[in-house]
Amino acid sequence: MWPVFTSNLFFSCFFLDRWSLVSLQKPFPKPSLRITSGSVTVRGGNLTLTCTGSRTDVVFALYRGERSFPAQEPPGTEAVFHFTDVNTGHEGRYHCLYYSKGTLRIQSEPSNSVEVTLRDSYPKPLVKLIPGSVVRQGGSLTIHCTTEYHDMRFILFRKGRLHRQEGPPGNEAVFVISGIQQADEGPYQCRYHSQSGPVVWSEASDDFQIRVLDLPRPSISYVAVQGVEGDYRFNCSAPQNMTVRRFFLYKDGAQAPLTDRTSLSGSYGVTFPISGENARAGTEYRCSYQILRSGEYVTSQLSDPIQIEKDFTQGNIVQIVLAAVVLLIILVILTEHLHSNKRDGNRTRTKHYQND
Repeated sequence: MWPVFTSNLFFSCFFLDRWSLVSLQKPFPKPSLRITSGSVTVRGGNLTLTCTGSRTDVVFALYRGERSFPAQEPPGTEAVFHFTDVNTGHEGRYHCLYYSKGTLRIQSEPSNSVEVTLRDSYPKPLVKLIPGSVVRQGGSLTIHCTTEYHDMRFILFRKGRLHRQEGPPGNEAVFVISGIQQADEGPYQCRYHSQSGPVVWSEASDDFQIRVLDLPRPSISYVAVQGVEGDYRFNCSAPQNMTVRRFFLYKDGAQAPLTDRTSLSGSYGVTFPISGENARAGTEYRCSYQILRSGEYVTSQLSDPIQIEKDFTQGNIVQIVLAAVVLLIILVILTEHLHSNKRDGNRTRTKHYQND
């Protein structure tokens, strides 16, 4: 009996010690669960749930209600659960937890829960127009369409009809309309759809209207400041029927303006003072103007180029003065020579009379 009693006592003590050890261990901090495949989950699309804990070398488990999914043992503190071609069976509330490996299982508290609800379409894309919805004729318009979802193909519609398709697939498309004309006006929309798996479309973006303005070129001229070498005044003028807000001056084909000036109320032109390094002979200048139309700034085409010509005025004056001095010296010499000849003639005649 003693051996049996000893064995039972040993087992009881061991069991109580293990139970005490487990019960004394605090649960791990609860993880966080979030949907990382996008704010909207569409039928036939993808679903990604990310569970983030605070410990490594643990096992992560995902649950929808009472149903569990295959556990993961990631190398870090985060586990990613990915589902493809999702359907109604994937809807519901999800939560996750993690627990230690080995015999002594220490478990975290359950995470927050997230609700997965399926929709039949992706949300509409965001649209950005550069420089804006009002564009000068002959200019360029860039249309940016973006979404939070990847591997998408974007379509641009004009007046409800397919206008252009851009690739490769991604989460953004850039549509460029160059040399824009009046015929390019009209309402536009942007949409996207999934590239792989079942084709799921997005909702259409808000309509955006494109307007094209025919802005005449400005005129440009310059004058040299009298008495100051290398100092010029450039005049840029817009048509008199334009309410101009700002003028820009460009140097040697640069894309960015060298300087700009605000137009005075009721004025159709401004003057740019130019001197120093910017006033070298041979430097080419253009100008443009900017108006406000429908709440957006629109910039005109560049003027025809004008080039600073070398100023020969001072050199010409010097040459004229030198020529005048030389001419005066020649006149003095000739006059002296004539007077000398006259004196010699008078002496000759006087001697001749004396001899007679």
